[in-house]
Order: sequence, then C-alpha cells, then structure tokens
Amino acid sequence: MRNNGWAQEQEFAALEGIRWTQVMGWGRMSNASDEKSFEDFPYERNPNYDASWDQAAVSRAVPQLAGFPSGHLAWDQEPWRRFRDASCRRMAREFLEGVKDEVK
Repeated sequence: MRNNGWAQEQEFAALEGIRWTQVMGWGRMSNASDEKSFEDFPYERNPNYDASWDQAAVSRAVPQLAGFPSGHLAWDQEPWRRFRDASCRRMAREFLEGVKDEVK
C-alpha cells in the first residue's frame, strides 16, 4: 500500500466504533519496547469475544477517507487526487449511507 508506513500491521479504520465483542484480544506496546515483532508481545484474549464476528468481512478500500494532511504528496496521486478538495466528514457520511444496509 502506497503512503502507508504501517501496512504490515494489517490494521483497519472503523467508522462509528468497534463493538467490544468484535475485539479478539490485545497486546500492550510502546515505542520504547525491545520486542522486534508482534509475536514478541504478550497477547491477552478477550473473554467477551463473540466468534460469530468471524463470518463478517471488511469493506473495500475507501480512498476518499484517507485524510492526508493538507499539502501531502498523495493528494497529487490517484486514487486520492479526485478527493483532494472534498470534506473527509462529508465523504464519511456518504460512505456510511452507501453501506448502511450491509452493516446491521
């Protein structure tokens, strides 16, 4: 993924929050840690995780929600160029409106 310095972390953005029952677990990390990879961090499972979320899927990439700072080089590249002058808040509302029937 271009313009993403953390692509290896496989993280996702979430609009309108994440339910606690969707969280499988967590690990505490800090910039000062000696650990070299995620496997080195102690992992704590969420006892409230609901496995029915395993059937859920993430949405497609949504470049209009990138939210790069003003003047960022990515705004001159596709696919972000066409959203350079758009309000991220408006784009988020439009995205949520478009997926509301899929997210129940």
